[in-house]
Amino acid sequence: MKFRFTFIFVLTVMLNIQSVLSQDSCRVLVPELQGSYEGGCKKGLANGQGTAIGEDRYQGEFRKGLPDGMGTYYWSNGAVYYGQWSKGRRNGSGVYTFRVDGRDSILTGVWKNDIFVGKAKTQPTVAYRKNIESYYFFNSEGLQDRVLIDFRQNGMQNSRVENLMLDADSGMPVQVGQKYGFDNVVFPITVSVRYDTYNKMGTQRINVVLQFTVYDKGDWEVVIKN
Repeated sequence: MKFRFTFIFVLTVMLNIQSVLSQDSCRVLVPELQGSYEGGCKKGLANGQGTAIGEDRYQGEFRKGLPDGMGTYYWSNGAVYYGQWSKGRRNGSGVYTFRVDGRDSILTGVWKNDIFVGKAKTQPTVAYRKNIESYYFFNSEGLQDRVLIDFRQNGMQNSRVENLMLDADSGMPVQVGQKYGFDNVVFPITVSVRYDTYNKMGTQRINVVLQFTVYDKGDWEVVIKN
């Protein structure tokens, strides 16, 4: 029994030593993060979930020795970024906290190749739809704050729209050609569209409903196909 205990103890020590050596031989390629590393490793490079501590500190996903995926980076000057990474650079959505003139500032949005390119866009949401084949939203990002509805059927303008009712929580009613909507709106805006029309074959009268919310500023066009 004593011999078995000694053997297990020695084996445990050997495995711990091997684990430490494995971590030491697992490299992080960002100079500011080189010091100590604990986490996943593949072919001698940090890979998977891990924590690297050097002049700066990073905790999150690695790939081929670089931050890649979701992770949090702590700079030595106190700045912090939490978000998406690719090949050691901020890429995708994230939140960057830093100090300016002794005050905390927060920058939330999208990064590309470590450069902030703007706030993250929020896609319009649809709360309810009825008797609609398909729909899509298009933002021309023009100078007007506007939402227009375009009615389509069989690849052309739907000329059989009747009893149209439009309701929105901001803006003024407007008509542009055969498109209807609201101008001078305040975003986000929630719009309700109701009307009667016929099915594609023209054999049945149907009631159509679409309720949606648009969040980002712009000159929006909403196409409804029956």
